[in-house]
Amino acid sequence: MYGKSAERIKPALALHAGQGLRFNLSHTRHAALIAVAVGLEVGIDIEWERPLDDLSEMARSVMSDQELHRWAAIRLEDQQRAFYRVWTRKEAYLKAIGLGLYRNLQDVTVPVTADFLGDALGSEQNVQDVSADEETNEGPWRVRDVSVDEGYSAAICFPGNQPIHLIIKDLDWCQVHE
Repeated sequence: MYGKSAERIKPALALHAGQGLRFNLSHTRHAALIAVAVGLEVGIDIEWERPLDDLSEMARSVMSDQELHRWAAIRLEDQQRAFYRVWTRKEAYLKAIGLGLYRNLQDVTVPVTADFLGDALGSEQNVQDVSADEETNEGPWRVRDVSVDEGYSAAICFPGNQPIHLIIKDLDWCQVHE
């Protein structure tokens, strides 16, 4: 069974006044993201949008029935982008709750769009967790997309209703290693 036996120990650094520094990392072909937060859990994911010959089969294997229905209604030329948006939103959520891919992806429902969710649309969407009996469902959890280079999808997930301040820094590895 997914999630029940998985260890939910995430790395953190203790700070004064009981606030912990939480972080999460994701990497894919020529790209990496690191999320750092004070006092709240965070999950992040980035994926290279490689072409998939079996896109429909992959979608059926990771999407809930509700998501699959919405995904099938998206224009065919936008379905690959939408698939990767869904994937990164789900994985960011699962990493934020400390389960990663130890949980069945079909048990988690996220917004299904090929469009960017975040500041550009003024929206931060709730992640809807279908398995309400899990201990990890303190919520609400919010997911938003992270602006990355063309050909990649990325998302960040965090708990609560308070607004967050998202700072994105682009590091040039050549300069970092000098």
